[in-house]
Amino acid sequence: MRVLLIGDYPPPFGGVAIHVQQLHRFLREHGVEVRGLDIGKGTLPAPEVRAVRSASALARELFGFQRGVVHLHTSGHNPKAWLVAAAVGALRPPRAGPRYITVHSGLLPAYLARSTGRRALTRAALTGFAGVIAVSEAVAEALRSCGVASSRIHVYPAFLASQVRPGDAPPGLDTARGRRRPLLVYAHHPSPVYGRTLLFAAVRRLLDRMPALGVAIFGPGTRAPELREEARASGVDGCLEDFGELEHAQALALMARGDVFVRPTLADGDAISVREALELGVPCVASDAAVRPEGAVTYRSRSEEGLVDAVVRALARGPLRVRGPDAGPFLLSRYSESHPHGPV
Repeated sequence: MRVLLIGDYPPPFGGVAIHVQQLHRFLREHGVEVRGLDIGKGTLPAPEVRAVRSASALARELFGFQRGVVHLHTSGHNPKAWLVAAAVGALRPPRAGPRYITVHSGLLPAYLARSTGRRALTRAALTGFAGVIAVSEAVAEALRSCGVASSRIHVYPAFLASQVRPGDAPPGLDTARGRRRPLLVYAHHPSPVYGRTLLFAAVRRLLDRMPALGVAIFGPGTRAPELREEARASGVDGCLEDFGELEHAQALALMARGDVFVRPTLADGDAISVREALELGVPCVASDAAVRPEGAVTYRSRSEEGLVDAVVRALARGPLRVRGPDAGPFLLSRYSESHPHGPV
């Protein structure tokens, strides 16, 4: 079987990029011939991944790939995402294999609800795909609202439990672990959607109860001046343990050593990090901005008091391992079903 994966590859280590990288590895480990096209800002993490930075380059790659499955991964919450999807669905060589698309973003429902034109573009872009994978029921419902038939949509989380493999601990973790009780872990992104302001306000209140509390923060933008200014203004700068942007295996190692993983997002897709924490047995607190898996301690999105209470409850409950789904076998079965007369 031959598969061409198209999407973001890390770095940066965002959810879509991590999923694509892990799926790439899963398919290789199961004997699939995999090539990757990085349409994000990655740095070519493997020899079989090529950077594609223009429409003409994408067209050349698509026409050069025959008799194989093409699988595009996209956020879906901006016009570029759907223009790329339309191109992938339409640009087919004479012996083209089936096309699949996974739509990841929790911002998609609001994005599509704002415009009939956006919904029309989405519906048209998806016509060239044999199957559409939505990472949550909310994403699936948004696609149905565009006129995409339910029979073409599969709902499955963008998570591969078999690929949750912590690496070496990042430098400084032992020191941070020794002076912080408890240690919260937070995956940062500069976007307000990731709930940094809410988290800092909740941490300030938690410090009154737990003076030795610390927050291990990692991800893009952790060393930006505006973050430090906000931390000082919130009174939490003294409890932050800044690990910067980590390679994913190191991020998993950090998460595994925390007392609680916190996901205070204001909007969300399925959130790989929530499932990773639960897979590692780390208590997880997450907003109800999306449907969360069993085991997560949830609170009402944007509620500072709710977040404080959820952290306290998660600490009291302690570790709980919850096995997550694995999209690898699911996708392999979809690929095979599209070729009922034999492998690609």
